Amino acid sequence: MTRIRLYLPFMLLILPVALLAQGGTSDLRVGIGLSGITYLGDLSEQGYGLRRVSAGAEISLEKLKPQPLGVSFHAGFGQFTEQWDNLDNQPGTRFVQTPFLHGDLRVHVRPWREGVVQPYLSLGAGLLSFTPKDKDGIPLEEGNYNTIIPQLPSSAGLRWQLNPMIGFDLSYTWRFTPTDFLDNIGSEGARSGFDALHAINLCLQVDLGAPKPSDGAATPAPGPATSHPEVAAKRPQDQESQLPSQPDAVEEPLAEEAYDREGAIKAIEDDVFLYYESKAGETVEGLAKRFRVPPDVIKELNYLTSDKLKKGTYLRIPHVGAP
Repeated sequence: MTRIRLYLPFMLLILPVALLAQGGTSDLRVGIGLSGITYLGDLSEQGYGLRRVSAGAEISLEKLKPQPLGVSFHAGFGQFTEQWDNLDNQPGTRFVQTPFLHGDLRVHVRPWREGVVQPYLSLGAGLLSFTPKDKDGIPLEEGNYNTIIPQLPSSAGLRWQLNPMIGFDLSYTWRFTPTDFLDNIGSEGARSGFDALHAINLCLQVDLGAPKPSDGAATPAPGPATSHPEVAAKRPQDQESQLPSQPDAVEEPLAEEAYDREGAIKAIEDDVFLYYESKAGETVEGLAKRFRVPPDVIKELNYLTSDKLKKGTYLRIPHVGAP
């Protein structure tokens, strides 16, 4: 069992490697954060429940998709402690804390992906390895139960998009486990049924790369004259004052030849972008006309499903330069 536990971190690496193999770091969201962890089990005092919280950490990897439904990988570690004040008078008093390691895949739903604040729900499945210990840190494995078990996490959270590349995620996670021995105590405890873990997570997330739109059209001719300054690097703080400030009055789609598709694709490959915060009433078609970037490129690059834009939406727009 010890050997299996040592190999578990390497087994968990298979899942993120599989995600990376589907497209490298392009279109990938990486997260790292802290967790506050507690549990409900045999040493949770009746009528009080969650009272002691222990620290943990978690990393996450997510392949970004324009659809509301997505998949992410999560792995982390932490511990939980007994939840009973008068511990000496209760059964199973040898248990004090349980360190654990977890990894799982989750399917999540983000109904509103285009706002600054994005709520979501997720369900998943994975593995959890745990080791109950006494007050001296000595493991308490009795040999009559498995210490590597399946676990089913479910989460609800909010993601706050600071800018096109960085965001914060605040979530609550409940982990169902099919065991009554996370605390090394079975039917002797105060609560019947399986033990469960609870966690509050705060995570910093960074979007790496960007999806490259398909080049389905022939080389376009230069579009109509448009003026906006050259941008040498993708620095939002330097570009904000250089962006056009007034939305277009006419937002009808232009002919394909009016857009610089080839220039947009080259800008993506060279990693040169304008960063833009949408204003009230603006649309993808209006921005496409202003920046001479095809609307489907703007949508795919920013995971948009609608032509309408909410005020305050952060967008990455390929910089194609003056015609």
